[in-house]
Amino acid sequence: MPPTIRRFAIAWILIFCSVTVFFTLIFFYHHHEWRTLGLTGISDDAQNYVQSSDVDTHHAQSSHPAKVLIVSAFYPLSKSKHPIENYKAWLNRFLQNIESPVYFFTTPAMEGLIRGCRANHPIYINTTFERAFDVPPLHGLEGEYEKMQAKDREGFRHSPELYSVWNAKPYFLDEAVRNVNSLDPFAQNAPSLPTYNYGFWVDAGSFRQEHFYQRWPDAQRVQEVFEEGSQLTGTPQDELIFFPICTIPERGWKRWRESDGPVDFDFSEGSFFGGSPKAISWYAQTFYAQHDKYLANGIFVGKDQTVINAIMFLHANKFVSVWVGQPPYLLDPHPSLPPPSSPSPPLASDSDTSTAMTPLQRPRIYPPLSRIFLPLLSVPQTYCGPEWYHYEFFLASPSERSSMLALWGNIRDSRMRGAWWGRRGWNIASLPSSMRMEPTRKDSGGGDESVCPMKELMSIESLLKTQFGERWVPIRME
Repeated sequence: MPPTIRRFAIAWILIFCSVTVFFTLIFFYHHHEWRTLGLTGISDDAQNYVQSSDVDTHHAQSSHPAKVLIVSAFYPLSKSKHPIENYKAWLNRFLQNIESPVYFFTTPAMEGLIRGCRANHPIYINTTFERAFDVPPLHGLEGEYEKMQAKDREGFRHSPELYSVWNAKPYFLDEAVRNVNSLDPFAQNAPSLPTYNYGFWVDAGSFRQEHFYQRWPDAQRVQEVFEEGSQLTGTPQDELIFFPICTIPERGWKRWRESDGPVDFDFSEGSFFGGSPKAISWYAQTFYAQHDKYLANGIFVGKDQTVINAIMFLHANKFVSVWVGQPPYLLDPHPSLPPPSSPSPPLASDSDTSTAMTPLQRPRIYPPLSRIFLPLLSVPQTYCGPEWYHYEFFLASPSERSSMLALWGNIRDSRMRGAWWGRRGWNIASLPSSMRMEPTRKDSGGGDESVCPMKELMSIESLLKTQFGERWVPIRME
């Protein structure tokens, strides 16, 4: 190849690579969770906005609020996704700040660390199990888990130990609630009746940034969520499980059968879930029945989220959720359709044409190109912290939501001042409306309501039928 042509080809390759890297970075900055993890503290300006939580009129509204128990665990792994220093920092943000009673599983060697992080807040530490494989549902499965690691598409960074910790969560939650309600370790006098109305599993590393949550999850807010969930689903409150989601399934999943194995895509968030003691027991039994059924058939069950997804598909009426990215059509029972003069035809693959979704209704799972280029010219007016952990805000009291709105508003404004329009002396209000990303709903928790609009509670059954058609039902194993 002549030198001139060679140089010309190399130049175009370098230009192409540079443009690709540039737009990839833009995409991740605006749409990926890691963009929120670089914050190292709270500025003085944000601190000035924080409202005192000493007096909370929200709690005064109910003389007999529900009692909520937090359950968590920490078992160090030989092959961990994060260094131990990160976990220590996250444990401090969790255990030192959250005042709600915590039931914690760990090893005897880690008890001192956990108790030191907790300070004077109520905690019961259970050191019965040296490792997650020691819990009854997983006992003796080390060999099976080692074999199935070869079937894990992410086996290069996962281990049988990690699978066991993930899959032990339902047992830990059920066992903790049973133990506490049979003999409350936080009470001076042992009660004769169950004392905790709700229990929630919380990953020990869930609080990765500075926050103002204390009485979390707020008991009255939890009660409101389950009352609304019962109205949405027609399922009694004590049979519902709350599970956050991180996206919605593509329409191709409507053909899923239980015999296909776990639903392997990012749908549920295994970091947080819970409900009443009755619902927790049902969920634990259902999870391990599904787990054992798949394992007996040689199907990979190491990633708990995929098993959870399958259970949510099979028992959708028992689950309610929240999603920070929820589009309006998931909440509107009668979404707007195109004018009759220009109807949109249903997908050719839809057998249920009477309920097939039009392109206007159909969700975009991955952002279109406009969502990659638009942030270059627009000002995001909403900021809700790490998207994965939005359930923390959703289940907080109004006063604590107000404090978080003040913090996030400060972060949003700081980012705007650092952008090119901020350096020119512009602000959000002075920009034309075409360059703004307006919130779709006002937050009811107080503070600057434009920062992070409050999301609606969703029924998983309604969500799946909106995606797959009203006649959709999961196909179970024989």
